[in-house]
Amino acid sequence: CGAAQECQPDCANKVCGGDACGSTCGECPPGDSCTFDGQCYGGCEPSCVGVQCGSDGCGGSCGTCASGTTCEEGLCLAETCTPVCAGLECGDDGCGGSCGGCSAGALCASGTCVDPGEGGAVEETPEPTPMVVSTGGCGGAPGAPLSGASWTLFGLLALAYRSRR
Repeated sequence: CGAAQECQPDCANKVCGGDACGSTCGECPPGDSCTFDGQCYGGCEPSCVGVQCGSDGCGGSCGTCASGTTCEEGLCLAETCTPVCAGLECGDDGCGGSCGGCSAGALCASGTCVDPGEGGAVEETPEPTPMVVSTGGCGGAPGAPLSGASWTLFGLLALAYRSRR
């Protein structure tokens, strides 16, 4: 029951070409080709004229945008958030705002105001029950079923215990 051997990708000192596991170490920019030793070769000229962010056309970068902005077609634009309150009476709108509040004594449960009633309470979602997963009989691993040899040993130990009593 040995562990399966995982393929270890080999992209050391490579920017393109195969990784020895069926995937790639990267792609060369348009117009360049990948050499046998995993390097891009060609005549790509990086260009960042008129752009603030994004690709330079040769696999490099023209820069990144500051927090709260996003890169769209080479320009850093302010991020926008559209509040989502359709069908909700209360709770978070998804943009840091609120879809409304509940009247005194009522509680917000999944976007709906509920009256807990006399002595009642809103039920919380229980934590999921952990699963015990069998390892498929790999010799004594937790959760593994006993093999024939294990049953034999178990039987001998039971007989030895019984005869000592």
